[in-house]
This record gives sequence, structure tokens and C-alpha cells, in this order.
Amino acid sequence: MEKYVGFYQTEDPNITVEVLEHNGRLALNIPGQPSLIELYPPDGEGKWYIRANPSIAISFNISEDDEVISFTSHLPDGTTFIRPRIRDDK
Repeated sequence: MEKYVGFYQTEDPNITVEVLEHNGRLALNIPGQPSLIELYPPDGEGKWYIRANPSIAISFNISEDDEVISFTSHLPDGTTFIRPRIRDDK
């Protein structure tokens, strides 16, 4: 899970999403949300579903060098949003 931890940019340049480990799971820290958003482990397609709303998932995009470069949000209506990684947690 460590390789996914870091900060990802939204369409608003002033808002970043933090992916972190929480209670042995991946979670999202999204500004404006009242608490962390925990994720289920990935399914066979590599999608990490949101525990509180399993109709929404994210998947991580990996470069040829095995580096996480972004994640994609998958919404129930089929809409997707790519969130580029801007830095890791260091």
C-alpha cells in the first residue's frame, strides 16, 4: 500500500486529495469531508471501492517504471476523473 500513499491534484489547483494508510487500509483525506474515506482492498480489475459507498471506486495508474502517476475516480454513471500525483508523503 505504501506506493500509493501521497498527494493527488483535483481540478481545483487549491485542493489536493491525500491517499494514506489508516487502520491497515488505504483511505482518502479529502478537504471538506468530515472524516477519512476508507477503501476496500482492490478487486480483480484493480479498483478500490469506497467502503461507505461501494458504487464509487478509484484505480491507480502505474508508469512503465512501476511508479504511481495518478488515480482515476470511477463514478456510478460511468464518469471518470484522473487525479495526477503531485508528490509522495515525504
